[in-house]
Amino acid sequence: MKNILILLFSVFFIGQSYSQTIILPVVNIKSHKTLTIEKIEFSENQTLIFLSIENQKTEGEAWFCADEKIYIKNTQGTEMYYMTKSEGIPTCPEKYKFNKPGEVLQFKLIFPKIPANIKEIDIVENCTDNCFYFYGVILDAAQNADIKLFEKGVTLYTNKKLDEAVKCFLELTANINDKKSNIYGYSLYFIPLIYFEKGDKENAKKEYAKLVNSSITDKGYFIEKLSKEEFFKNLK
Repeated sequence: MKNILILLFSVFFIGQSYSQTIILPVVNIKSHKTLTIEKIEFSENQTLIFLSIENQKTEGEAWFCADEKIYIKNTQGTEMYYMTKSEGIPTCPEKYKFNKPGEVLQFKLIFPKIPANIKEIDIVENCTDNCFYFYGVILDAAQNADIKLFEKGVTLYTNKKLDEAVKCFLELTANINDKKSNIYGYSLYFIPLIYFEKGDKENAKKEYAKLVNSSITDKGYFIEKLSKEEFFKNLK
């Protein structure tokens, strides 16, 4: 039994070292509204990017293709990795013609394996007509989770779901990996504001004190933002 367990653990960790998947990675800027990165897989020797695009055109011909000159670039550096193969989509000038509005085309782009220390990439179609791009694709799993939780909290706050929103921001500030990030600072800003809007002045003051005593880079900016809110006038 002991040997079997050792074998199973060995297989598991070998698989982990050769394969990682990021589901719906966070993207800072993209060219096409309905073009989505469904997932990115890192295998032993390849980087596989799975995408989908939905046709929203209701009149005239709608089509899509992928130029052969697509590359990945390290957002924070100069390294570039060109696509070696595509699957499920024609190579331009060949075209995939959509049959109806709402139809979704799914396809895959394959690149060489990129180094594990690259945490953010751009994906660029190097062409001259209606080319697509993604800038600032986050590859770090923990950072993706933090950003998604922050976005969830903002959406809940915007929709006045204050109890659920503050839970998101509290979880984020308790567990976030990068306390120098903007989303950490914004979370410290939102928490006292939400408590005040909930009528909980005691927790609002306590959480405001955490912001004041924090060492975040832009602390003055967030304190100034709160000073312009009704919240600040009722601190005492």
